Amino acid sequence: MATTEKLDVIETLLEQVPDFAAQLELHRERPAEQRTYEQLLDRLRQQIDRDEAKQQRAQQEDAFKKQLGNTSTTRGLAGQQDKDAPRQPKVKASPDSKASEQMKQKDRQLTALLVKSRMAPKCTVTLCGLEMYT
Repeated sequence: MATTEKLDVIETLLEQVPDFAAQLELHRERPAEQRTYEQLLDRLRQQIDRDEAKQQRAQQEDAFKKQLGNTSTTRGLAGQQDKDAPRQPKVKASPDSKASEQMKQKDRQLTALLVKSRMAPKCTVTLCGLEMYT
């Protein structure tokens, strides 16, 4: 098959594809001597690549939306609670639990540090021209 025959066959086939009509018009704007079937096939490949990239991007966006969930409706409503949902009382830790003991120990340590800081002599520190009292 000669190159002109290949070009005619490909043009005839692509005339049937409505999405490729704009690319076919651009191809036909060139002088007939400069048209080749390779150029036309390249246009077709570029169109397919663009469509695939667009489809892949849309799929990725959908996957991200599903992964993140529907967060757009819950923004700004973090402090609000559904009025129909019954409120449940807060569960208090039992006094002999490990977490309770750790909290008590942290409180004792903080109290000791506070007492030490009050007993420490007061001094003035100057940084960048600002006086700070500690």
